[in-house]
Amino acid sequence: MNADTIGGHVRFKVLEGDGRAATTADLEVAERIRELGFWNKPFHPCTESLSFSFGGIITTLSPAPPSPETVSTPPLTDFATLPLAVGRMPKVKTNRVKYPEGWELIEPTLRELQGKMREAENDPHDGKRKCETLWPIFKIAHQKSRYIFDLYHRRREISKELYEFCLDQGYADRNIIAKWKKPGYERLCCLRCIQPRDHNFQTTCVCRVPKHLREEKVIECVHCGCKGCASGD
Repeated sequence: MNADTIGGHVRFKVLEGDGRAATTADLEVAERIRELGFWNKPFHPCTESLSFSFGGIITTLSPAPPSPETVSTPPLTDFATLPLAVGRMPKVKTNRVKYPEGWELIEPTLRELQGKMREAENDPHDGKRKCETLWPIFKIAHQKSRYIFDLYHRRREISKELYEFCLDQGYADRNIIAKWKKPGYERLCCLRCIQPRDHNFQTTCVCRVPKHLREEKVIECVHCGCKGCASGD
């Protein structure tokens, strides 16, 4: 069906099944066809095709694209005034980290420990037991956490904001610091040493035994290489 607009009135050309032009119909004809029962739902001539049988001839009403004269161009958006229309500029998320005051004082030490950590991770493992390859990494991680812990809880040289920032960013282990603040765990080397499920007979690591109670004078924790972290030593 070809469509054109004349004075706001849309006209359609009805095509028979063989493609020949049969007659000219407007919206009233399409509505009449629906009323006669040939089409049982509302018909939108501009967007739908209508097929029906009349006298054994299958007739189809098909929409045609509008003429260029009837197509209106949408107004262009003035992006320069768009923020004024919505009231304020949208927030832009960035990956840039905002460092608290005092970060520049502890950054060199933390960067140095980070460099040692990378060296320990890339260190060759020739001639070492599997557990021994992780000992240097545990040791440096312990040093980083102890450094932040001492700065805030003992020496009072950094603010709480900077302290929480270091914990959130992974520069120190929040869990082991929580243990250091409890009596009896002030020198704890790592959390695995106090987990009974990780040791025989559901006890703690041998490094937690005070020196005067040890049967062996020289010991090494299998988890982190600790030689003794009892509070009384």
